[in-house]
Amino acid sequence: MIRFVTSRRLRALSAQCEQAQARARDVQERADQAYSGYIRSLYGVTARAEEAEGDAAILREQVAELSAAGDDAAAELTAYAERVTVLAKELEAARLEGRSVWLLLHFGEPHSIYSTAKAAMDYTATLGARREGWVSGDDRPAHEVSWRLLALTKEEGRDAFVAP
Repeated sequence: MIRFVTSRRLRALSAQCEQAQARARDVQERADQAYSGYIRSLYGVTARAEEAEGDAAILREQVAELSAAGDDAAAELTAYAERVTVLAKELEAARLEGRSVWLLLHFGEPHSIYSTAKAAMDYTATLGARREGWVSGDDRPAHEVSWRLLALTKEEGRDAFVAP
């Protein structure tokens, strides 16, 4: 079958074709814009995810450091608790026996307690203090003296040690 196409029909088809091409360009432009927005969003999400991963790694490091510091502090507290228990037993034994104990002061701050003055002096010698030359006291303020010994005795009628 043969069909004749008139020039008017040809012009109408040509106009429809141009309209279809214009619509296709418009749809393609909108698709390109949507795709560009999607890619920009994807880059933004990827950057935020990478930043979050970096922050998480830093936080994991900090948690590990804090955990180790907590473990160290707990171990130190346990050691101090054991030392306090030993000192409490020594103080109680001295109180029951009615004898003096010796408080070692380092620049006016309590450092440790000893059952004899010699034991305290021996300890300070390990830290570089002289073994001889200790005096019972002087007029200088305690915070100006590197090491000072103070005898503590049980006061009659009180459940405490006092400096004589």
